[in-house]
Amino acid sequence: MIFIDTETTGLDPTKCSVISVGAVVYEDPSSRFYMEARPDPDAMIDDGALAVNGFTKEYLSSIANAMYDMLTTFTEWYASNSSDYTVAGYNIDFDISFLSQECLMNSVRMIRIDRRIDLKNLFETSDLYKGGRKRLDDLLMALGLGTERKPHNALYGALAEAEAYAMLVEKRRILPQDDIERIFTTND
Repeated sequence: MIFIDTETTGLDPTKCSVISVGAVVYEDPSSRFYMEARPDPDAMIDDGALAVNGFTKEYLSSIANAMYDMLTTFTEWYASNSSDYTVAGYNIDFDISFLSQECLMNSVRMIRIDRRIDLKNLFETSDLYKGGRKRLDDLLMALGLGTERKPHNALYGALAEAEAYAMLVEKRRILPQDDIERIFTTND
């Protein structure tokens, strides 16, 4: 199973662009992927999205990697690391819809997905969910992990999701302590 997270320039995959992809193999969390790419030239860039993910328009224009390069590198990494074509993440359909749209626009073959696991749905049906908001940070807090450090990073997002899944479903930890300290903040 591979946990995938993306950072984007907005919420609409037909108008906005992926700007980074992070992924981690659940069974071997040391097997990771992270890459950034310049947004598509016609992509809408929402200032609110940039406030969440910490990218700036100036930084985005300075990224050397083209979208095609990031997508082909990611799809090759995924193909060589996926054993069962299961993807997982928090609100995973958001990430998959963006990746699918980018692959279509850049003539890159989309990754094979046989099964999706949405951590958001698992949280909503768990004893930890008490109603109200359903953000990833709400799940992380309920698990005692703190919140994901800001600004967001797609790799740290994928790692946080994998750790949350391990704790929620398998009642165990999978990440080393240095990753925990790098990814989460306790807001003490």
